[in-house]
Amino acid sequence: MEHEFTIRGRISKGIDLGAKLQWVEQDFESLGLKFNSQEPTKFSLKSEDVDNQVLEQACLNLSVILGCKVAICKDHEVYGVANVFNGGSDYEVVDEDCYLWIYERGARLEFEHTKFFNEKFISLMP
Repeated sequence: MEHEFTIRGRISKGIDLGAKLQWVEQDFESLGLKFNSQEPTKFSLKSEDVDNQVLEQACLNLSVILGCKVAICKDHEVYGVANVFNGGSDYEVVDEDCYLWIYERGARLEFEHTKFFNEKFISLMP
């Protein structure tokens, strides 16, 4: 079985990150936080199993530091042999956990845990 983690985040559009961008990346360097250079409202974190409490705290802290709405989504997919045809095998997702945290200026707006990718993450802050 193989495990794949995808951790990404979004901040409210219209926020001027300016000098905060580099400072925030340095402050959250241990989590591998990197803002998307073409879309600074999107960022990613380490692609490994980061503890959920650490991610929630990061979401809270970023929402306070940036003074806006922040969402972090952690998707954990487990790949395994799902079907066997003529001696071969197909690898596909056999289990999935998705966590979503949304904070605004230090206040938790939402937390969800689902067994599939949470489309709400994309629709919340397009």
